[in-house]
Amino acid sequence: MKEVVKTLEAIKADRMVPKQLPKSVPKYDSDGTDHTIHLYMSDEVMSILQKAIRRGLVDDAMYWAAELEKSGKGKSALERISVICSEDVSLGVVPLPAYLRDQYKKYVTIFKDKKKEWESRKILLESAAVTASVVKCQVANHACGASLKYVQESVDAKSPIYHHLTRADDSWIQDLRKLMEKAREKFDLDLEKRVLYVLQRLYMEGFEEKTWKMVVSLHTQKTATKEAIDALHDLTIPRHIGGTSGSRLRLFHAVLLFVREPFLDFSQKIPTVNVTKDIVHKFFSKNGLEGRNSEGIPDYAVDRHNKRGKGGSVEDLFHYGIDTTSYLKKAAEHWEVDLSTWTPAEIQKSHGPGRRFFKDRQCGLPTLLSQFFDEGDLLDRETFAMPSTYEHDPFFFDAKEFYLFWEENYGSTEAKSEKMMQEHLKMVDKVIWNLERENPSALRKKGEPASDDNKVETSNPALKEEEFPSLESGNETRKKKGGNNQPRGLKFEYKKK
Repeated sequence: MKEVVKTLEAIKADRMVPKQLPKSVPKYDSDGTDHTIHLYMSDEVMSILQKAIRRGLVDDAMYWAAELEKSGKGKSALERISVICSEDVSLGVVPLPAYLRDQYKKYVTIFKDKKKEWESRKILLESAAVTASVVKCQVANHACGASLKYVQESVDAKSPIYHHLTRADDSWIQDLRKLMEKAREKFDLDLEKRVLYVLQRLYMEGFEEKTWKMVVSLHTQKTATKEAIDALHDLTIPRHIGGTSGSRLRLFHAVLLFVREPFLDFSQKIPTVNVTKDIVHKFFSKNGLEGRNSEGIPDYAVDRHNKRGKGGSVEDLFHYGIDTTSYLKKAAEHWEVDLSTWTPAEIQKSHGPGRRFFKDRQCGLPTLLSQFFDEGDLLDRETFAMPSTYEHDPFFFDAKEFYLFWEENYGSTEAKSEKMMQEHLKMVDKVIWNLERENPSALRKKGEPASDDNKVETSNPALKEEEFPSLESGNETRKKKGGNNQPRGLKFEYKKK
């Protein structure tokens, strides 16, 4: 067995290694700098800013954006809003990426200039208010889970995605282009999932810039679509504004703009938001307790994205957050805030015991992932950029099911898009290695049609078992709409010639 593992690792080393993405770990040091000026945990403020935008709470969005700006984190807030554009608006408002790109360009040229402080604050508040005001669409955000679920359920030697289980190379970029053009001609969710899976593989395996070069060269029907794709590219290459999660989401966003262009609602425009000096003064003039939000941080914003939601241990049936009360004293020292007048109720608006979630849905609900989908992911108004026969976004249900499945098998901290994709690549490597070990001819070459001659029969248990854990709970099977009970999971069936 040791020799087999060594050989598998050698095969992996010979192939192109997937891009190693840096871990996104917040710094919870002891000097209080991870708090905002009014003593909120910075990660919770970023979380509630996004939730306020999702729910269309314009005043709340401006308040939390101002809180970050006053704390020296205005640039980070605007970068986050540019990511929210792809995560929570995407196909809903085509011109939004270009608007936010231009806002960001203006902001970064003046935000350090004290003489232009009012103008930079105005830009930030306008960006938050506009993004909160528009109709929402999360298709790009749910694309990762939906496409991985598709691969996990349907891949076998007859599957159209089969030849894209090997490592990516330059030819995949042209494959992607052809698939995108085909998916654009006729609406087909499975074909879209193939597009998105190939796109993810190219992104993870180091072809991001080459893929962008192809995407921006595509001919669109509307100028607005082309401008939006170009803006997403400008926000991503070469600076990767908003980090790696933003880069991945913008690529999904751009590809879906092209594929679903026939269904885009071009009547949705950037709303007029008049942020006057009085409005800026309203959000920036109050200090101390007077400057604190009367409602504090709501429970729905304490989730898998911050310390009180996920920072603690996993014990027995539960995943615990961390009590952040001990951080408050240092934060007050850093910001020179007198805590002597703070009541326990005021402290509880921003600090306190961590939340407790079930570690997976087999133990109970809510889990970290189910809470996010049921509470943190709520939108005020939603569109899907799909044929009118669809009343819901099917990608949402696919993504939710897949993330909850992943949480069951790997834990909630591993249920993140980049980590899922990296683990998926390891599993694919194992499948490919088993195929090559048993019979090199079993792997169908790109473009070669599937046939019985491509199948081999083997006594190798690794080939008979599912290389992915089943999506089913225990030994049960789940009934698919319009079909029979079928077990699900990545399987390959082979017969000797």
